[in-house]
Amino acid sequence: MKLKIFNLESLQDVRKHWVSSALSQKDLSEASLELIEQFFDLIEQNHWYGNFYDRPNNNTYIGVDLDEDGIIDVFVEVIYFRRGRVKTFKIMDIYYSPSIEALSETEYDGKCIHTLVYIVNEFVKESSDAIGGSTKIYARTNTSLKFITQLHQATQDKEIQEEFESAGLEVSREGERWLAFKVKK
Repeated sequence: MKLKIFNLESLQDVRKHWVSSALSQKDLSEASLELIEQFFDLIEQNHWYGNFYDRPNNNTYIGVDLDEDGIIDVFVEVIYFRRGRVKTFKIMDIYYSPSIEALSETEYDGKCIHTLVYIVNEFVKESSDAIGGSTKIYARTNTSLKFITQLHQATQDKEIQEEFESAGLEVSREGERWLAFKVKK
């Protein structure tokens, strides 16, 4: 897996690919195609792309190439914040390409879990250069809320907690809709 920072040209290339991929799916509704177009319109019109380090406190969309085949499979909405040396990354939402959306439920869930683990790991590494750095996941929908609740419950297992502690991380809920991974050492 690999993260991708967009400029306008690369964003438009991904848009063409996602629309083309959506059009090739026989059972895709016109409304779903319209949502894909609107998604890219919003990112372009609001300039929600670029290097998140150059856009502190602003929504920035970055891509994830799951297979490192040059095709962006996932968009991640992230907000970068820095105070002094402490960096915080907020993962606000994750959007999957039409080809991933079309997978069976089992394959889709597997891709989602692997993607989330990768994204969290990448941002935890980015925020780990100072005590207090953190990566937070926001649960925008009830489905994502259920998922982060299950994820948090899994991290409460004694063995898993010890692994996080040995890595210098603490996992906690912050309010109802946030799951935070904080640097302790």
